[in-house]
Amino acid sequence: MRLLLDPFGPEESFRQEVEREAHINLRSCLQCSKCGGSCAKGAEFDLTPRQLVESILDGFEGRVLNCRAIWYCEKCHECSINCPAGINVARLMAVLRQLALKQGIEPDYRPIDREFRREFDCPKARAQKARQAAVEGSRPGLAGASG
Repeated sequence: MRLLLDPFGPEESFRQEVEREAHINLRSCLQCSKCGGSCAKGAEFDLTPRQLVESILDGFEGRVLNCRAIWYCEKCHECSINCPAGINVARLMAVLRQLALKQGIEPDYRPIDREFRREFDCPKARAQKARQAAVEGSRPGLAGASG
């Protein structure tokens, strides 16, 4: 259950506008992630449909309208078919595209870099490097050996 600090605040007006335009009730979303899991383009999304719904409910209008996911959606309706709550996610994406264009937000088709990177100051990585250096230093005849 969500706690609304201001039930008449701007986040509610954005949610209401989206719900009115898309003819859906976003609060019925179960947050089960079946929509994103069934999407063929899901790997190219910066936000999954579940995260989009959550962001709309939380009032993050800028985050929602500036995300790449709304532009990558191919309107195949797999998400809508698999939604146990019956939310038409494809229609939601179309409405979000219209709202973004209305605000002058251009489509963003830049590829998303999803390569995993270990942080420089990661304690686990430091410990692993120290163990590796200790093992390599304890091997006889490897350091400075010429063949």
